[in-house]
Formats: sequence, structure tokens, C-alpha cells
Amino acid sequence: MLDNNVWSYLGDARAGSRFKTVAHALGHRVVTAPSVLLGVLQHPHSDMRAAIIEAITTATDERLRSEADREGAEVVSEVHRLHPEWMRAMPHTGREATWRTYWTKRFWREAAEHHDRLRDAEPARRTARTARFLVDGEGRAGHPGEQAWIYNIAVAAAERRSGLGRALLTEVARQAQEAGRTFLALAPQDGDDVPSRRTFFQACGLRMIESETPGAAWGCPVTDVLRGL
Repeated sequence: MLDNNVWSYLGDARAGSRFKTVAHALGHRVVTAPSVLLGVLQHPHSDMRAAIIEAITTATDERLRSEADREGAEVVSEVHRLHPEWMRAMPHTGREATWRTYWTKRFWREAAEHHDRLRDAEPARRTARTARFLVDGEGRAGHPGEQAWIYNIAVAAAERRSGLGRALLTEVARQAQEAGRTFLALAPQDGDDVPSRRTFFQACGLRMIESETPGAAWGCPVTDVLRGL
């Protein structure tokens, strides 16, 4: 596994393919963790960032699972060794498989094709880890699947109108979709910025789904939010 400084050199020299050829000739395989790509996304210059990502994706033979995935597997292994009675008879592996696919396939594709957008969205991804869903199992007319209700979301005043709010809402919608939700909704708190919030909600694809009163809920199919990507 190579250091980011080495990848920067290979990207600058446009030498990803040549490096892979040399590595194979010496009997080596190149493995790369997603954290390497995350580090590259912080590069301030778009053209150089694209070159480094191209070098990484071209030269890499094996895309490693995320560190969280591998460390989690170690914990599970230890629990199985020390307390096998704690283990489920039928493990719930669906969500684990979803995230593993994301970090070994989709994330790489997004980095190669949309690194600028992915870089802008990364602060929202970190913030979105604190967002939580309330699920209404009854669904809403025309959307029989489960709903995701956002009950805590905010952007600091100094960061507004920078695209962070849209990126945050999009990330929550993506997580909701991966969790099997089909409808995204929220009920805004009272405040003196109602007009600006209304404009923001509409720009993100949301529409008012209750009678127009203070605190009325807004919502839309999850796909409507993701369509704005």
C-alpha cells in the first residue's frame, strides 16, 4: 500500500499504468484503502486531484475494505471466540454488505467521475452521521414503503449559501434510500427565516405535504432529492 506522497508523484507524472506494469513485473500487487482516496479528495487543485485519482484507480489491483469494516470484523471475531453465545444464529449482514459495496465499488466510481462534487459533499457526509431518522411504517399515499423523517438538521449561518445544506440533505436522502426508505420528510421549527427555508426546501425537491401552518411538514420521494445530484 502506497503513501499519498507517492501517489501524488505518480499522478503528477501521469505514471499510473507504467507503475502497475513495473509492480507486476517485480511480482507485486497494488492494494489501496478508501482512506487514501479520501485523503486525495482534500487536494485543493482540481486538475491535480483528478490526475492522482486516475493514477490510483489505474494502478490499484485490489480495493481494500474500509478500516471500519475490517476493525468491525476483528471485534466480531473476538466476540465469537470469547462469547459465542452472544452471536446471532442468523446474522443481519444486509447493511454490512451495502456499505462494503459502497466503499469498494461505488465510492471509487464517484471519486473518478465526480471528485469535485464528492469533495464538496465530504463535510456534509461527516455532519450527516449525526442525523437520525424517525420511521413512519404506514407510509404516505402513493409511497407505500417506509418513510424517513429528519428531526435534526442545521447549517451554521456562516456556511449557508455554500452548497453545504443541499449536500447534507442529499447525503441523508442517500442513506435513507440505502436503508430502504422511499419518502423523506421533515417538520421545520419556527423561526424568522421561513421564506429562505421555503426557497431552500423547494430547490431541493421538497414540497409542503400538510396544510400551510407553522411547523407544517415538507417531504418528497427520496428519488426527487437524489435527482438533483
